[in-house]
Amino acid sequence: MKRYEVSRVYKRWRPTLNVVLDSLLIMILQGFQTVDQELQKIHKDILKHMKEAVIASEAKQQVVMELEVKGSVIVELKLELALAEKEQAKRS
Repeated sequence: MKRYEVSRVYKRWRPTLNVVLDSLLIMILQGFQTVDQELQKIHKDILKHMKEAVIASEAKQQVVMELEVKGSVIVELKLELALAEKEQAKRS
């Protein structure tokens, strides 16, 4: 095609090309908006799960402490039972 023919074709199709390009741009921007919304949702979910993890960790620490205390009580009770059995054996 000669240069003047290209210019003529471009002038003829320019409005259509602009509409198509505008439509593509709108679709791309909508896609970005959707991705941004999903990222915000994921960020909120991550923050929520991080808070839940902290709460669960604190609860775990509390349970471990309680188990340690109860373990100490059990050891003391076993020692007392052993002493009581020895004393009873001496009396018998």
